[in-house]
Amino acid sequence: KSRDQFNVLLATLRFLVLGDGDGAGVIIGLYNNDEELGSPITFVFFSLAVIAFCICLLNLFIAVHSEAYDKAQETAHISFLQER
Repeated sequence: KSRDQFNVLLATLRFLVLGDGDGAGVIIGLYNNDEELGSPITFVFFSLAVIAFCICLLNLFIAVHSEAYDKAQETAHISFLQER
C-alpha cells in the first residue's frame, strides 16, 4: 500500500515538474487497470491538481515580475534624469 502511494507521488512529481507523459498515465490509470480511461473521479482530481499547479506557477511568475517592477520604479526617476 505505501509502495503504491510512493509510486503515485513520484509519478505526480514527474508529470508536474518534468512534464513526463508517463506520469500522467500512471495517475489517470489509478483505481482502474485501463491506463487510458481510468476512473472519472481520478480524472477530475487530476485535472484539478494540474489547474492548481498552473495557478501556483503563474502566481510565482507574477510575484517575481512585480518585485522587479517595483525595484525599477524606485530608481526610474533618477535613471531618467541621469540619461537625459
